Amino acid sequence: MHWLREDPGITAIMETRNRNQTGWHTDPYGLHQDRWLSDGNPTRLIRDGRNEDYDEPPAMTPLFEPVPVHRGQPRAEGEDLIRADDAQREAPFADEQATRAASDVVSGLGGAD
Repeated sequence: MHWLREDPGITAIMETRNRNQTGWHTDPYGLHQDRWLSDGNPTRLIRDGRNEDYDEPPAMTPLFEPVPVHRGQPRAEGEDLIRADDAQREAPFADEQATRAASDVVSGLGGAD
């Protein structure tokens, strides 16, 4: 796979079996975490973590082959990791359960006679 520049800084054409890819991909220039591709062409829409912004594709040959980033796929800080004990962990209190537990504690502090 390789990239061709018809006019540096304006268009980029990727010759690949998946040239019609559209969506978030890893940034082929290595400047940002992700870059939006439209029909296989890098656009100015970029993403770093949860922050989206605009940055025109540079007038250079891409350094990396872009890899699709799937929707809902966490990208930072180990959010995509599953703990070995997740199945054994208790679910957090629901509001009603928390209120009942707090009430039980308070009523138990009524004092001893």
